[in-house]
Amino acid sequence: MKKGMIYLMAILLLFGFAFAAVDNPDVTETAKWDGYTYSASDSDFTTEGGNTSQVDINVNQSTERWAGVFGNLSNSFLVLSNDSGSISYYLYKWTYVLQDNSQICVSTNAAATWAALTAATAVNINTDWAFGSVSDNATNTYNETANFNLFGTALASTASAPHQSSSTYTSYAVNVVAGAGSQDNYAFCTNMTVAGTNYRGEGYNYELILPTDYGVGAGPVETYTVYVELH
Repeated sequence: MKKGMIYLMAILLLFGFAFAAVDNPDVTETAKWDGYTYSASDSDFTTEGGNTSQVDINVNQSTERWAGVFGNLSNSFLVLSNDSGSISYYLYKWTYVLQDNSQICVSTNAAATWAALTAATAVNINTDWAFGSVSDNATNTYNETANFNLFGTALASTASAPHQSSSTYTSYAVNVVAGAGSQDNYAFCTNMTVAGTNYRGEGYNYELILPTDYGVGAGPVETYTVYVELH
């Protein structure tokens, strides 16, 4: 099964305004688009003995190095409680209505901390996912830099990937642990918006581009943990 565009709907229960891992999130893969390969435009040609022919082709083929996710924030609450995770007891609970610039991050690090955030580079992402010098490597994907404020930390010139087609989103790479050395050093984040659109022009609250371990066909899979801060 090829890695493709995955639509995730996360049921997120947050404690206060703290930026914290979603405990046991109810994440439902409600739809999935597998990778694809279009047929070459000149898929057939006719020739005969003695002829020499120019046959030009063009092709779109699914990447095996990146996955996309998009979705909505729903069934979320602000609570007054000292419980954590799936909160059973609370002094008071408010239904949360999404505000622009709430933020979502995902990381292969299931216990990421946010006290020492630094800007990430596409070169280091390329190293830690071993993408090498290929067309769809990290330096050709997170190929811009931007200033990004994450959980009150201002990051200057961090690697970013403005999404294409009809998307209104940009993915930002940050280091939760400085430098290269492990995939767990990174988080991939964006600002959530009430009226944002995904690459298909459909209304969703977030969209992200994520590196995945390379493998053709079934290939390896990547597990990401979701983190959210509500404003």
